[in-house]
Amino acid sequence: MSHVLSVVLHRQEDTLLRLAGLCYRRGVPIEQLAFSPSDQTDKVCVRAVLCCEKDAASQLQRHVAKLVDVVSAEITPNYERGIA
Repeated sequence: MSHVLSVVLHRQEDTLLRLAGLCYRRGVPIEQLAFSPSDQTDKVCVRAVLCCEKDAASQLQRHVAKLVDVVSAEITPNYERGIA
């Protein structure tokens, strides 16, 4: 099952690296990763499609939310693949 992790972060040089490293350390594979600027100049949006169960995705979302630069983080099922 796959889930989408959507995160809004303050823009820093190592933002994407820290997020990907957290997923790696938790053993959650990333199927897709998108990184784009937000409407506000000092923030970026990251969308990661994760290949994991709902419990693992929820736990990862809680860990991501604790990172210093995170503004918001949410998990949603990935309906694009028809798996949910």
